[in-house]
Order: sequence, then C-alpha cells, then structure tokens
Amino acid sequence: MRRMLYLVLSAMTIASCVPLDQQYAQQQYEDVWYNKPLMVNPSMFEQVLKPEYQERSIIEMAEHPLRIQPELMKQSFQSEYSIYGYGTLQSGKLLRRSPNSLLEAVFIENGYLKCRIGYGGGAGEDQLIEMGLIWNGEYYYGEHGLTVDVAISFKDLDLRRAMIIEKVKFNLLALQHPESSRVSVNLLGYHRVLDYSYD
Repeated sequence: MRRMLYLVLSAMTIASCVPLDQQYAQQQYEDVWYNKPLMVNPSMFEQVLKPEYQERSIIEMAEHPLRIQPELMKQSFQSEYSIYGYGTLQSGKLLRRSPNSLLEAVFIENGYLKCRIGYGGGAGEDQLIEMGLIWNGEYYYGEHGLTVDVAISFKDLDLRRAMIIEKVKFNLLALQHPESSRVSVNLLGYHRVLDYSYD
C-alpha cells in the first residue's frame, strides 16, 4: 500500500514538472500574511473618513512631479484600494463592488482580521505606501450586540501603477472589552459585520 502511494505521489510530482522544494516554498509563501497595525486614535479615525486633501492634490504639492517626497505622507488624505474579491474602497466607503464577489473577502481568524489588499505600486519605495486599521476607541450596542466601527486607512503616493495584491492581517487584541467575550466588528465599507470572539 505504501509503495503504491509512493508511486502515485511520485507520478504526480513528475507530472507537475515543479521541483518539490519549489512547491514547498510556494506553499509557504502563500501562507504568509503581513502584519499591519491596528491603531486606537479618534482624530485619525475622523481623518480617514473625512480627509482634508485628495490624493491628486498631494501629488501636485511635490517639488518634482516624478519624485514624491515621503514627508507628504503626513498630510491628511486617503487613496483608493481594493479588497480582493469584494470591491474598491476609499475613506471607509465602498466605491465599486466587484462583479464576482467572494462570500468572505474579509474574515477573522485566530484574533486577526484578514483580507487581501490590492493597489497600484511598483517603485519599491515602502515609505510611499501606508495602511493600517483605525479604531476611534468607542463601543456601542447595535443590532449585533456590542460593536466597534473600524476603518482601513490607506495612503498610496507610489506613482507606478503595477497591480499589487498583499495579504494583510490586523491584530484585534485592542478591541477586546473586559466585560464581554465577543465584539462585533463593523469594517466601514464592507457589507457585513464580523464576529470577534475571544476568551
């Protein structure tokens, strides 16, 4: 039986024409989720929802149009981004829904909110891309019980527009309430409230 299983697996490996170590490396890469911060900041939360500038205005502030200064990232603005399998968002609002939406484009797993963020980039300058999950620090009781509103802050001054999809996760530890074992997480711009249960 073992010999038969070995022969089948060997045949599958040969047929795939991909070395085992390369298959393993690819699998490991696919399992990588990049940590992004969750920030508790009421004023930043308001800036995400009501930015002072449009992205185009920030780019026009640059001394050299083809060379954006990282200092401009400090300005109050927000860029468009996509949640893979859901749609395009900006400032906590859904701009366009994807025609083939996934049921769970955003989900909570092991205390992390996870999703795939798509955006234009390619210059390799990480300081011109910035994202984080922002919470205003407030709880309220709604249709789904104890609830928090959070929004993804996304800034992109990378002038290149190659499509990049990044698997990101946000640690939700800061959202835990001392008198409850669960909190409903309302990601602004997303179509459903997520359940965050903890011990």
